Amino acid sequence: PKTRGFHGEILFFETLKKFDVITPRYIFVNIDLNGEDLGIMALEESFTKLLLENNKKREGIILKFDESLYWESLLTAKNGEQMPAFDNYKTQRIDYFNMKQTNNSPFMSKQLAFATGLLRGFQNKRIPPSNVFDSKKMGSFLAVSEFWGSWHAIRWHNLRFYFNPFTQKLEPIPFDASIYDRNKSIDDYKILTNLRQEIMVDILKDPQIYKEYNETLLKLNKMIIPKI
Repeated sequence: PKTRGFHGEILFFETLKKFDVITPRYIFVNIDLNGEDLGIMALEESFTKLLLENNKKREGIILKFDESLYWESLLTAKNGEQMPAFDNYKTQRIDYFNMKQTNNSPFMSKQLAFATGLLRGFQNKRIPPSNVFDSKKMGSFLAVSEFWGSWHAIRWHNLRFYFNPFTQKLEPIPFDASIYDRNKSIDDYKILTNLRQEIMVDILKDPQIYKEYNETLLKLNKMIIPKI
């Protein structure tokens, strides 16, 4: 539980549920391994069709940006000097989950091609963000992340997207909020804010998504301020 900030992750997900954003199941369990008490662990749902079914979504494609070069560059960086080209969502290959099942289905393969084209269109700025993402879901996700101070959930390599076959748009699947990171020092926070900034700013430049983002922040504000 400490890895994700104890109960912070659950609070983050429960807030997102109020705005109908897809969330993985996340619970605490007491683990006993071959008679050895390992204590309480956090159990998080993975990115499969069960996650979609639990959120009352039809089976579909789940995308992400390939982060392999990013982590490899961190491991090989000298004196902590990482090459910035690998920490940029615009330069990354688009990857997907449940590869075998998707490749074996002609229908899912067509969805994959369409969904990948949408996300790539956002990467190269050929398609407006509101034509790629569900404006309400994306605006709400970004607002809740801002509300909780979760820079980590909106880092490009932590983003996951569900292709909704009915709306033909991508919806965010948040995870790894790590909201305790907002308690870092001011200098660290400035660095982390800069790291998250580009993709968030690029999405919020879209008037439709920004409108939903702003409205969600206003709703969250009303939730925490009691009426007099």
